Amino acid sequence: MFGRSVRDRAPGEFMSHLRRKAERAGGAVITFSTQTTRLSQSCHCGAVVKKPLSLRWHDCACGVHAQRDVYSAYLALHVREDAGRWRLDTESAREGWCAVEPLLEKAVSGAVQAANGGPLPASFGIRARDRAALSRKGAGTTEDSGCCNPIAPAIVARAGKTFDAGTGTPRH
Repeated sequence: MFGRSVRDRAPGEFMSHLRRKAERAGGAVITFSTQTTRLSQSCHCGAVVKKPLSLRWHDCACGVHAQRDVYSAYLALHVREDAGRWRLDTESAREGWCAVEPLLEKAVSGAVQAANGGPLPASFGIRARDRAALSRKGAGTTEDSGCCNPIAPAIVARAGKTFDAGTGTPRH
C-alpha cells in the first residue's frame, strides 16, 4: 500500500514543491515534451543522434564530450517555445557552452560517491578508472575544445560573475 501511495503522489508533490520554491525565488518551472526536444540525443552543434540508454556519455564529432544527463540538463536551459512548439535553441546553447563546459567537467569529476557513501551507480556512466582521468582533466586545465573561448568572459559577466583568465573558470 505504501509503495503505491508514493508512486501515485510523489511526482506530483515534488512538482508542487518545485513550483513553490521557484515562485518564491522569482522564477518559474517550465515543462516541455522530451519527445519533441530529444535533449539526450541532441548536441548544441545541431546534430541529433539516437543513442541507447546504456550509453551514458555524449560524444559528438564537433568535439563535445560530456556526461549525458548533465549535458541534457544544460541543453534544457536553452529550450524555447517557437510557434507553440518547444525546441532547442542551438545558437544560445553554443554561445553559452564555453563558459559552462569547464564547470560541468569539474562537477562530473567531483562526483566520486553516491549520497549514501557508496560508489556511484553504474547508470551514471563513470567507472573507477575514468574517475581519475576526469579528476586530472577537471583540475584547472584550460584545454581549448574548439569552442568560442574569446566570448566566454562576456557570457560569464552577463551571469554576474567575473572570469579568471588564468584558470579559465568563473569567479563570484
